Amino acid sequence: MKAIDLPSGFSTLISNEESLLLSKVAGHPDGLAKSALDEREQTVAHNLVKKDVLTRVKTAGKLYYRAPDLRHIWRI
Repeated sequence: MKAIDLPSGFSTLISNEESLLLSKVAGHPDGLAKSALDEREQTVAHNLVKKDVLTRVKTAGKLYYRAPDLRHIWRI
């Protein structure tokens, strides 16, 4: 488990699996297409959207997941 600070000012805990996906999405500055994720990763990404950690954006008919700048959210 990891604690992160959300841009909204709240803190939340995310699992190691969610942390790995967050890092994966953050590696794509323009967002990571939903179609590039397997079914399990899509479920985890959806959970992170519900936690307000990721944002989901529709561009040109495709869904993308975007992450905030990780340097500002990890709590050590």
